[in-house]
Amino acid sequence: MPPEKPKTETPTNKPPQEDRAVVEARLNQAASDLLEQLPDHVGQLVHSLAKQFQMPLWQYTCGILLAVHLEGRLSEFRIDPAWREGLKTKTLICKQCKKSFVPRHINQPYCCNECGILANQAQKPKKDPHHAIRTTKPVRSADSTPAGAGWATAAV
Repeated sequence: MPPEKPKTETPTNKPPQEDRAVVEARLNQAASDLLEQLPDHVGQLVHSLAKQFQMPLWQYTCGILLAVHLEGRLSEFRIDPAWREGLKTKTLICKQCKKSFVPRHINQPYCCNECGILANQAQKPKKDPHHAIRTTKPVRSADSTPAGAGWATAAV
């Protein structure tokens, strides 16, 4: 039986340098994929903050989760109903004009403010001119004679 070669010990928590680069690239891609499911401004903010702090994206994303946990708010999550249907779609159909558009935030039903305003106006009931609101109020006339006399109406 040949003598056993001495084993070179490497820390078990640190993979070799070339493997670390691959793992880090995969973690960054996973963090980026998750951030794509959030409203665009959130994902963009996390990307820019990670860059500003010169941290890998996955570390910054995990740091956010850890901070929320340490604040005791990890169980106060919010679920976008669209997530139940699968991954976020890149385009939606405007409920007003029926054109395809890329949403800027979660549950955005209209492609632009104009379509939102038009849809809101279409939902409002038409006002009946026979039920007009009074636009005048009584005021004391400056040229009235005795106190309490000479009331007139003025537009509000």
